[in-house]
Amino acid sequence: MKHCTACNTEKPESEFYRDRSRPDGLNWRCKPCHRLHIADVAMRPPRNLAPEGMKRCQRCKETKPLDQFFADKNQYDGKQRACRDCQVTRHKNWVDKNRPQLAAKQRERYRKNLDRYADYERRGHYGLPPGAYAQMLSEQGGGCAICHTSDPAPSRNFAVDHNHKTNKVRGLLCGNCNNGLGRFRDDPTLLEEAIKYLLKYS
Repeated sequence: MKHCTACNTEKPESEFYRDRSRPDGLNWRCKPCHRLHIADVAMRPPRNLAPEGMKRCQRCKETKPLDQFFADKNQYDGKQRACRDCQVTRHKNWVDKNRPQLAAKQRERYRKNLDRYADYERRGHYGLPPGAYAQMLSEQGGGCAICHTSDPAPSRNFAVDHNHKTNKVRGLLCGNCNNGLGRFRDDPTLLEEAIKYLLKYS
């Protein structure tokens, strides 16, 4: 057992953080009291206060307006200790230093969530909400809206066919049918002429 000098209570040693500077190797406050102390210290204003509406950056040591600091609800003034410029520079340097690892993680995240990322891309390109692709494919019987094949080749997914003038989505097509409409410039007259041509020489 150990006596906490903050709350004046006897508690098991497991209720105290380790502190190598103390003779018994334990902090003189129990864990709850120590956490309260740390929170209280974080909320105390610094000894040398900057002028009202200003704050001294702990990195560049410059005194700047409060709007030059990101928000931090855990600080006494609701602002981070370092200014925006220092934080941005620090983050940029960290990203540059860890770029290969970040790229590898992004590739792995993309590989594990192909369908989710594909939904994000469709929402950006065609305005389709997540899940709309799967619903459209189900309504088409699981295949191309024209030839009804279940193979979207050469792509991994069926192409989202849309009117290039109005951007209205029409349906899901396999690669061949989608390319075919594109080759005929989405022109019904050309397609009718192609039908007549095929029937004439069939």
